[in-house]
Amino acid sequence: MKIVSRSPEQTAAIAEALAGVLSAGDVVALAGDLGAGKTTFVRSASRALGVTEPVTSPTFTIVHEYSADPPVVHVDAYRLDSAAEFISVGSDDFLGVDTIAFVEWANQVSDALPLDRLELSLTWGEGPDDRVIACEVRGTRWAARQRALRDAFAAVATVEDD
Repeated sequence: MKIVSRSPEQTAAIAEALAGVLSAGDVVALAGDLGAGKTTFVRSASRALGVTEPVTSPTFTIVHEYSADPPVVHVDAYRLDSAAEFISVGSDDFLGVDTIAFVEWANQVSDALPLDRLELSLTWGEGPDDRVIACEVRGTRWAARQRALRDAFAAVATVEDD
């Protein structure tokens, strides 16, 4: 499915809608254009999940962990060269466990991600504030929630089915 956002506020609302569908063990893989709002998306979703501390890009530290229930992990794979390097930063400790993990630049480490994941690609839209968010569910865990996910997004934005 594809979600169209017409403003930064609407993109935040889309991220918050996603948060309402997430549960412990979920992995959200983000990819897309540089500067299209991946970190801002994660920040909005994390706040909706109960993170109260500042959510910042982990570009140089690679991983940020935040207190919430369940805990939120934010990974930025931009500087990683391979799936093996992703594994070496301890991905087994925060993927598929009792956390919700957001992985930016996931396309660079996709071989190390669980098969069961939600893939989001944020790209520039037609206008300066427009974003197109392509959403693809992977695995049975997400397939079972695809309808709930679509309904959550449709409550705050235009959703187009592929």
